[in-house]
Amino acid sequence: MIIFIIVVFLSAALMPTDVTSNSSKKATSLRDSMMQYLARHIMPYDVPNIASLGFQSNGQPKPDGMSDGIVDQTVYYSIKAKTLYPWTDSIPQDVYFEYVVPYAVTNEPRTNHRPLLFHALKDSLKQYERAAIGNSTKSTQDHIKEVVKLINTELWALMGRDSKPIVFKASQTPRIYDPLSVIAYGYSSCTGLAIMLVSALRSVGIPARMAGTPAWYGDPSKGDHR
Repeated sequence: MIIFIIVVFLSAALMPTDVTSNSSKKATSLRDSMMQYLARHIMPYDVPNIASLGFQSNGQPKPDGMSDGIVDQTVYYSIKAKTLYPWTDSIPQDVYFEYVVPYAVTNEPRTNHRPLLFHALKDSLKQYERAAIGNSTKSTQDHIKEVVKLINTELWALMGRDSKPIVFKASQTPRIYDPLSVIAYGYSSCTGLAIMLVSALRSVGIPARMAGTPAWYGDPSKGDHR
Protein backbone atom coordinates (compact mmCIF):
# COMPACT_ATOMS: atom_id res chain seq x y z
CA MET A 1 0.00 0.00 0.00
CA ILE A 2 1.29 3.42 -0.97
CA ILE A 3 -0.44 6.60 0.18
CA PHE A 4 0.57 9.92 -1.31
CA ILE A 5 -0.44 13.03 0.57
CA ILE A 6 0.77 16.50 -0.26
CA VAL A 7 0.72 18.86 2.69
CA VAL A 8 0.92 22.33 1.21
CA PHE A 9 3.98 24.21 2.45
CA LEU A 10 4.87 27.61 1.03
CA SER A 11 8.61 28.27 0.98
CA ALA A 12 10.79 28.48 4.08
CA ALA A 13 8.73 31.18 5.75
CA LEU A 14 4.98 30.78 5.80
CA MET A 15 3.19 34.01 5.11
CA PRO A 16 1.20 35.59 7.95
CA THR A 17 -2.38 36.49 7.18
CA ASP A 18 -4.85 38.47 9.23
CA VAL A 19 -7.89 36.21 9.07
CA THR A 20 -8.28 35.04 12.67
CA SER A 21 -10.40 37.22 14.92
CA ASN A 22 -12.77 36.92 17.82
CA SER A 23 -15.00 39.45 16.16
CA SER A 24 -18.34 37.96 15.18
CA LYS A 25 -18.53 40.44 12.33
CA LYS A 26 -15.22 39.27 10.89
CA ALA A 27 -16.16 35.61 11.40
CA THR A 28 -19.37 36.22 9.45
CA SER A 29 -17.40 37.89 6.67
CA LEU A 30 -14.96 34.97 6.57
CA ARG A 31 -17.82 32.48 6.45
CA ASP A 32 -19.42 34.37 3.57
CA SER A 33 -16.11 34.44 1.71
CA MET A 34 -15.67 30.70 2.16
CA MET A 35 -19.20 29.95 1.01
CA GLN A 36 -18.75 32.16 -2.05
CA TYR A 37 -15.46 30.48 -2.89
CA LEU A 38 -16.99 27.01 -2.68
CA ALA A 39 -19.96 28.07 -4.78
CA ARG A 40 -17.71 29.56 -7.47
CA HIS A 41 -15.52 26.44 -7.59
CA ILE A 42 -18.17 23.76 -7.19
CA MET A 43 -17.38 20.55 -9.02
CA PRO A 44 -19.69 19.82 -11.99
CA TYR A 45 -20.37 16.51 -10.23
CA ASP A 46 -22.11 18.45 -7.43
CA VAL A 47 -24.17 20.98 -9.38
CA PRO A 48 -27.37 18.86 -9.49
CA ASN A 49 -27.25 18.59 -5.67
CA ILE A 50 -26.32 22.18 -4.93
CA ALA A 51 -29.35 22.80 -2.69
CA SER A 52 -29.01 19.62 -0.64
CA LEU A 53 -25.31 20.32 -0.12
CA GLY A 54 -26.30 23.55 1.61
CA PHE A 55 -25.83 26.25 -1.00
CA GLN A 56 -28.82 28.58 -0.83
CA SER A 57 -29.45 31.00 -3.68
CA ASN A 58 -30.70 34.55 -3.20
CA GLY A 59 -31.48 34.03 0.45
CA GLN A 60 -34.25 31.58 -0.31
CA PRO A 61 -35.45 29.54 2.70
CA LYS A 62 -34.50 25.88 2.90
CA PRO A 63 -37.10 23.35 1.76
CA ASP A 64 -39.11 21.95 4.63
CA GLY A 65 -37.19 19.30 6.55
CA MET A 66 -33.81 20.06 4.96
CA SER A 67 -30.85 20.80 7.22
CA ASP A 68 -28.07 23.30 6.49
CA GLY A 69 -26.19 20.64 4.54
CA ILE A 70 -22.56 19.58 4.78
CA VAL A 71 -21.22 22.82 3.31
CA ASP A 72 -22.32 24.86 6.32
CA GLN A 73 -20.75 22.35 8.72
CA THR A 74 -17.51 22.20 6.75
CA VAL A 75 -17.19 25.99 6.72
CA TYR A 76 -18.05 26.21 10.42
CA TYR A 77 -15.26 23.77 11.36
CA SER A 78 -12.81 25.42 8.95
CA ILE A 79 -13.29 28.63 10.94
CA LYS A 80 -13.21 26.77 14.26
CA ALA A 81 -9.85 25.25 13.33
CA LYS A 82 -8.52 28.77 12.74
CA THR A 83 -9.53 29.86 16.23
CA LEU A 84 -7.97 26.80 17.86
CA TYR A 85 -4.73 26.06 16.03
CA PRO A 86 -2.03 28.73 15.63
CA TRP A 87 -0.47 27.39 12.41
CA THR A 88 -3.57 28.54 10.55
CA ASP A 89 -2.46 32.16 11.04
CA SER A 90 0.43 31.57 8.65
CA ILE A 91 -1.51 29.97 5.82
CA PRO A 92 -2.44 32.39 3.02
CA GLN A 93 -6.16 32.70 2.49
CA ASP A 94 -6.13 31.35 -1.07
CA VAL A 95 -4.32 28.20 0.09
CA TYR A 96 -6.65 27.77 3.06
CA PHE A 97 -9.72 28.15 0.86
CA GLU A 98 -8.43 25.66 -1.73
CA TYR A 99 -6.92 22.96 0.48
CA VAL A 100 -8.77 23.18 3.81
CA VAL A 101 -12.28 24.53 3.25
CA PRO A 102 -13.61 22.12 0.55
CA TYR A 103 -16.13 19.53 1.73
CA ALA A 104 -14.66 16.78 -0.50
CA VAL A 105 -11.34 15.65 -1.95
CA THR A 106 -12.37 14.07 -5.26
CA ASN A 107 -15.66 12.52 -6.38
CA GLU A 108 -16.20 10.42 -3.26
CA PRO A 109 -19.71 10.38 -1.73
CA ARG A 110 -20.46 13.66 0.05
CA THR A 111 -20.71 12.99 3.78
CA ASN A 112 -20.67 15.05 6.96
CA HIS A 113 -17.29 13.78 8.17
CA ARG A 114 -15.67 17.12 9.11
CA PRO A 115 -17.24 17.47 12.61
CA LEU A 116 -16.51 13.83 13.41
CA LEU A 117 -12.82 14.07 12.50
CA PHE A 118 -12.36 17.48 14.14
CA HIS A 119 -13.69 16.27 17.52
CA ALA A 120 -11.99 12.87 17.30
CA LEU A 121 -8.57 14.52 16.91
CA LYS A 122 -9.08 17.33 19.41
CA ASP A 123 -7.74 15.50 22.48
CA SER A 124 -4.70 14.22 20.59
CA LEU A 125 -3.86 17.79 19.52
CA LYS A 126 -4.46 19.46 22.89
CA GLN A 127 -0.76 20.28 23.24
CA TYR A 128 -0.84 22.17 19.92
CA GLU A 129 -3.72 24.50 20.72
CA ARG A 130 -3.02 28.23 21.04
CA ALA A 131 -3.25 28.23 24.83
CA ALA A 132 -0.86 25.26 25.15
CA ILE A 133 1.78 26.36 22.65
CA GLY A 134 2.12 29.89 24.02
CA ASN A 135 5.54 31.32 23.16
CA SER A 136 6.98 28.18 21.61
CA THR A 137 10.31 28.64 19.84
CA LYS A 138 9.45 26.03 17.21
CA SER A 139 8.59 27.22 13.72
CA THR A 140 5.15 26.89 12.20
CA GLN A 141 6.47 24.32 9.74
CA ASP A 142 7.89 22.23 12.58
CA HIS A 143 4.53 22.24 14.35
CA ILE A 144 2.73 21.25 11.14
CA LYS A 145 5.19 18.42 10.48
CA GLU A 146 4.73 17.11 14.02
CA VAL A 147 0.94 17.25 13.74
CA VAL A 148 0.91 15.51 10.34
CA LYS A 149 3.04 12.69 11.75
CA LEU A 150 0.89 12.43 14.87
CA ILE A 151 -2.36 12.28 12.90
CA ASN A 152 -1.01 9.69 10.46
CA THR A 153 0.16 7.61 13.42
CA GLU A 154 -2.98 7.80 15.56
CA LEU A 155 -5.86 8.32 13.11
CA TRP A 156 -6.34 4.70 12.10
CA ALA A 157 -6.66 3.30 15.63
CA LEU A 158 -8.59 6.34 16.80
CA MET A 159 -11.29 5.92 14.15
CA GLY A 160 -11.31 2.13 14.18
CA ARG A 161 -14.16 0.04 15.56
CA ASP A 162 -14.25 -2.66 18.22
CA SER A 163 -10.64 -1.91 19.22
CA LYS A 164 -9.44 -2.68 15.68
CA PRO A 165 -7.59 -0.06 13.63
CA ILE A 166 -8.60 0.88 10.11
CA VAL A 167 -6.54 -1.23 7.69
CA PHE A 168 -5.68 -1.45 4.01
CA LYS A 169 -7.74 -3.80 1.85
CA ALA A 170 -7.20 -3.81 -1.89
CA SER A 171 -9.79 -3.10 -4.60
CA GLN A 172 -12.40 -1.25 -2.53
CA THR A 173 -12.89 1.83 -4.75
CA PRO A 174 -15.58 2.96 -5.47
CA ARG A 175 -17.55 0.92 -2.94
CA ILE A 176 -15.68 2.15 0.16
CA TYR A 177 -13.70 5.35 -0.21
CA ASP A 178 -15.41 8.24 1.54
CA PRO A 179 -14.36 8.84 5.18
CA LEU A 180 -17.60 7.67 6.80
CA SER A 181 -17.63 4.43 4.79
CA VAL A 182 -13.97 3.81 5.67
CA ILE A 183 -14.80 4.30 9.35
CA ALA A 184 -17.93 2.11 9.17
CA TYR A 185 -16.22 -0.81 7.42
CA GLY A 186 -12.83 -0.42 9.06
CA TYR A 187 -10.86 -0.76 5.84
CA SER A 188 -10.29 0.65 2.37
CA SER A 189 -7.81 0.59 -0.46
CA CYS A 190 -5.26 3.34 -1.06
CA THR A 191 -7.74 5.85 -2.49
CA GLY A 192 -10.05 5.67 0.52
CA LEU A 193 -7.20 5.81 3.02
CA ALA A 194 -5.67 8.79 1.22
CA ILE A 195 -9.00 10.65 1.23
CA MET A 196 -9.41 9.81 4.90
CA LEU A 197 -5.99 11.25 5.80
CA VAL A 198 -6.45 14.37 3.66
CA SER A 199 -9.84 14.94 5.30
CA ALA A 200 -8.38 14.52 8.78
CA LEU A 201 -5.59 17.01 8.09
CA ARG A 202 -8.03 19.53 6.64
CA SER A 203 -10.28 19.15 9.68
CA VAL A 204 -7.55 20.68 11.85
CA GLY A 205 -6.64 23.44 9.41
CA ILE A 206 -3.70 21.82 7.63
CA PRO A 207 -3.85 22.27 3.83
CA ALA A 208 -3.58 18.93 2.05
CA ARG A 209 -4.53 17.22 -1.19
CA MET A 210 -4.32 13.76 -2.67
CA ALA A 211 -1.67 12.81 -5.23
CA GLY A 212 -1.01 9.62 -7.12
CA THR A 213 0.47 7.83 -10.08
CA PRO A 214 -1.31 5.67 -12.69
CA ALA A 215 1.84 3.57 -13.20
CA TRP A 216 4.27 2.79 -10.39
CA TYR A 217 7.83 3.43 -11.64
CA GLY A 218 6.30 4.08 -15.06
CA ASP A 219 5.04 0.50 -15.32
CA PRO A 220 1.22 0.16 -15.60
CA SER A 221 1.47 -3.52 -14.64
CA LYS A 222 2.60 -2.46 -11.17
CA GLY A 223 -0.67 -0.68 -10.61
CA ASP A 224 -1.77 2.79 -9.69
CA HIS A 225 -1.26 4.24 -6.23
CA ARG A 226 -2.56 7.19 -4.23
